[in-house]
Amino acid sequence: MAASILLCAEDSSSIFGFGDEQEAAAGARASPSPYCGGELAVEFPLPSEECVARWVATEAEHMPREDYAERLRAGGVDLRVRVDAVDWIWKVHTYYGFGSITACLALNYMDRFLSLYQIPEGKAWMTQLLSVACLSLAAKMDETSVPQSIDLQVAGDARYVFEAKTIQRMELLVLSTLKWRMQAVTPFSYLDYFLHQLCGGNAPSRQAVRDATELILCISRGTSCLEFRPSEIAATVAAAVAGEEHAAHKAACCTHVDKERVLSCHEAMIQATGATVPPPKTAGLRSAYSPAMSAPRSPTGVLDLDAGYLSCTSDGASTTTITMASSPPPASSGFDSSPVSRKRRKISR
Repeated sequence: MAASILLCAEDSSSIFGFGDEQEAAAGARASPSPYCGGELAVEFPLPSEECVARWVATEAEHMPREDYAERLRAGGVDLRVRVDAVDWIWKVHTYYGFGSITACLALNYMDRFLSLYQIPEGKAWMTQLLSVACLSLAAKMDETSVPQSIDLQVAGDARYVFEAKTIQRMELLVLSTLKWRMQAVTPFSYLDYFLHQLCGGNAPSRQAVRDATELILCISRGTSCLEFRPSEIAATVAAAVAGEEHAAHKAACCTHVDKERVLSCHEAMIQATGATVPPPKTAGLRSAYSPAMSAPRSPTGVLDLDAGYLSCTSDGASTTTITMASSPPPASSGFDSSPVSRKRRKISR
């Protein structure tokens, strides 16, 4: 059989199979892709109305519990836990130059997890372990090159160093708690769509996209906009950077969003951009409502993540190594300071 019959005729000028007219039409509607490091190198067609409507219909499934923001403010969820986790995620995100969507996904996973699972008091190591797991999962979802989990911990001035298997168990706990819904709808999903709407159908400037990116990330770090949907945040941000007067009312004219909610989001956004990091929690800040929710089990039922399975050792320096024992110790032992039967890997700062 001649080899030539196995070849198909291709036109290298149109690698996506568009004809010249189709390609020109697609180019006219092209929008900047999610950006990495501030550069917009690749362009994709804008999402269709049907696609945006589908995102709006499902975005609530990728949000924290409805009472999460209020519990944070009232002390039902320790706000300092979130602040510490966000700070660490940001340091590592900046060090590796991850894309904006990776940061947004990591914070999304963290907030959804904290809204369902209460970290015990005095377990600072678990806060850092959660941060590592959420950023690792987010990087796997959006980055083309992901550092080893042990390397993620070097960049963020980590107080604790976790073994790869310990991080993997925490990742599984996060996955099962979030019901494996990791392809989350975020404000970045809608950003190009709303920017084009507010620019009269024209492509926004790169500076507008960069400004919108910074504003979304700034909002994500705070708590003022946690109760708002990603579509509402995206519409508000798009109007704010489009250079329009009365941005809140302009955003309220966007399709697929509720006008009153967008106006409220605009007020919250103003508060968020001027918010400061809260002081450490005091004993009197606790709320009467602080339910300790147990983590749901994974499909295989192996995610009983408990301090009793972890061993904590320190050499007197600033780094503590957290390792996982091959079998659980007695229930009364808590942290086990004795050597475990497995090798440990440690990084000194």
